[in-house]
Amino acid sequence: MDDVGKCQTLGAARQRRGSPKGIRTSVTDLGIQRLAEGIEFLCRQTQCRTFQVEPVFAHGRALTSGTHLGDYDAFVNAFLDAYDIAQFYGRHLYYSGARPWVTTDRFCVALDEALIVSTDGRLTACYEVFGMSHPFRATSLGRLDSDGHPMVDEAVRAPLG
Repeated sequence: MDDVGKCQTLGAARQRRGSPKGIRTSVTDLGIQRLAEGIEFLCRQTQCRTFQVEPVFAHGRALTSGTHLGDYDAFVNAFLDAYDIAQFYGRHLYYSGARPWVTTDRFCVALDEALIVSTDGRLTACYEVFGMSHPFRATSLGRLDSDGHPMVDEAVRAPLG
């Protein structure tokens, strides 16, 4: 089974359970010109209703490896093209930095809805605060235990939410 087939199988299982589905993608200068094409592919090949597109910022590994997004004008143009395609298919595409329909006292709700595992087994709720050198590294919410189960430190998490 190819990757699209696996995604569709997983998506069908989640849909049967009533779980919402969405796809989040990060873009760099290497792939920005294909963003619209990629969103069209996902619209045709999946039942996902929501797509989130985020630029890879010049921090951490992306900065040292040179894989971050540097052409922000290209991002804006590619995002708008991809947005139109998503709308055509009746899907929702957004970027966290451009949400005029949202009035909130928080930038994101990842703390409530996400748990990201770093390569060294640390847990965080923020895709952007990933390395221990980041000023907000205190948002490390815990670790995976020896069996791979998340152990969240509620003393760290509670004041953030």
